[in-house]
Amino acid sequence: MTQLATTHFLLVPDSGAARRLRRILASEKARAGVVVGVWSELVVMAMDSYALQSPETDWNGALHGAMSSLSGAFWQESYQNSAEETVSEVSHAYVQLLEETDPLSPFGPFSSVTLPGRAGAHLSDLARLHDELGGALPENPALIQLLLGMEPTEGLRRLHIYSVDSHPRLSNWQQALIARFTLFRST
Repeated sequence: MTQLATTHFLLVPDSGAARRLRRILASEKARAGVVVGVWSELVVMAMDSYALQSPETDWNGALHGAMSSLSGAFWQESYQNSAEETVSEVSHAYVQLLEETDPLSPFGPFSSVTLPGRAGAHLSDLARLHDELGGALPENPALIQLLLGMEPTEGLRRLHIYSVDSHPRLSNWQQALIARFTLFRST
């Protein structure tokens, strides 16, 4: 059996840091199999490692359908007056909350959380929205979910990710993907 090539991906917070680190590595002699980049470059490399295509999603359509079908939700009146703006705001809040959940059981912890008043109603409505979406996800979480379903040893090449904890700050979904492929993590 042929040994898979290994790519060592050094995750950095921004393109400026990537340029600086690339320059340092180049001055120290070329490093075969070492790639420096930001999150979006990591996702592209991981997708390429498995020869995967981005999942076809109609996030905006799915969100419109789910939001319009939920009666009594906190966004209902705003949605009737300005659907696009309301969808944009609810989508932003939903994705922020979603990305802080466990990607293997999103919104699971919220079934037992009870918050008082308006916050509790909003959380409940977002959990109902999640159920109504039936698994539809925006592009970035959908890509992460697809990659989490892959075995690290089944790709065209092995990918080892090196990162520094909380630099860049990563969502729980991003951390789960990195943990799946991480060889070394500095604290």
